[in-house]
Amino acid sequence: MKAKLFIAPAIAVVLAAGAVFIPTPEAAEPEPPQPAPAAATSLACPVVGADATEYVSGFGSGEITLSAIDGQDSSVGTEVSKKSPSAPMRVRGEKGADFGAATWLYQQAGTDRGLSAAYCLSPESEQWFVGVRAYTEAQAQVELINLDQHEAAADLTFYTDQGMQLTQGSRGIRIAPLSTQTVPLSSLISSDKPLAIRVQSSAGRLAAFVRQRTWSGTQVDGADWIAPAAAPALTVTIPGVTGAKGELTVVNPSERSASVSLDMLTSEGVVPLSSDLAVPAGKTETMALPDALDGAAFGLRLSSDQPITAGLKLDSDTDSAKSDSAYTAALAPEDLLGGVRVPFKADAKLSLVNPTNTDVLVQYGVQSVSVPALSSVEVALSEKTAALSSDGPVIAALVATRKLGDVAGLAVMPIETAASLNTDLEVRYNPRVGS
Repeated sequence: MKAKLFIAPAIAVVLAAGAVFIPTPEAAEPEPPQPAPAAATSLACPVVGADATEYVSGFGSGEITLSAIDGQDSSVGTEVSKKSPSAPMRVRGEKGADFGAATWLYQQAGTDRGLSAAYCLSPESEQWFVGVRAYTEAQAQVELINLDQHEAAADLTFYTDQGMQLTQGSRGIRIAPLSTQTVPLSSLISSDKPLAIRVQSSAGRLAAFVRQRTWSGTQVDGADWIAPAAAPALTVTIPGVTGAKGELTVVNPSERSASVSLDMLTSEGVVPLSSDLAVPAGKTETMALPDALDGAAFGLRLSSDQPITAGLKLDSDTDSAKSDSAYTAALAPEDLLGGVRVPFKADAKLSLVNPTNTDVLVQYGVQSVSVPALSSVEVALSEKTAALSSDGPVIAALVATRKLGDVAGLAVMPIETAASLNTDLEVRYNPRVGS
């Protein structure tokens, strides 16, 4: 009781004075502004997963990340590689940086016989694949990869020598988030001659790849990815033309017949081919290129009065028992921005084609080369790795060869120069979503 009688007056005196002192903590130092995270972009890399030697390999001037599609099991560095991947992969880097990646595969014998390469791609709303074989002695499959956390859907439209075809099961193909869907063409279409496929995203974003295998009787001719071609235009150019022989397929999706002229863009300049190619409206047309393409790879320019695009099948040898098939495709010139890394022993060269009227300087690794207007240049990639850039529009392909027993392995990989310019969507691992 005495303690209570003593405290109460003291409180009353303080209140009477009209002020109460309440200490306050010192103001915290303001947090310095944090820089916004750099925009990023992702590339999708296809995987065969066959009984063959297979790598997904990337290179850039800055750090890049190689991982599963859902972002798990990642590795980081300026050089990244994964041997024997079991499923398609993702390569992620800073938007606008010079980096790139590819899937590489070789096999001496078997259904994936030969040397294969596919440049990893960013998701697109539309892609074209020209020169696809879908008949008794050839089979192909479309691999659709969804890098986003939302479901995507794809529509496939076919163009053959008989015209445009929409088939049952080719529309509204659904691809779950962070996953892949493989579509065998044998279940959708058959054509005696090479065809073209237009892949369109009807929902979400997709990266599409086409795996091609061909036979001569029971003998495997070879297997490779068919490179995506540029959207139809009045002028397109095919890089990396080499080998023992070639077969060109042109698609004309317009409503009028197209007259297409062909020029070789070589180290000596423009060399016109003797005859034009007529391509009926809404159809494909195929022609053989002159034999003996061996030598430095060159560019093939196609000029048309209607929008067209094209693909080219190349054979490394005239003897089918020794030959390997490779595929290159028409591209439009763009500022070069990418990167390459060859993960195993092979002879690798860059085929650089300049279809414009202005000389272009190309930087590959620590070296550079000038590509004169309306010509092509081939340079050895001695270090097997290089970041790529240019000071103007150019078209590029990596040409690789490797002896596989008696087989002359050949891979031609057009480089999608704008791949690393697309903005990535944020990816967060979700354990409820399968990869």
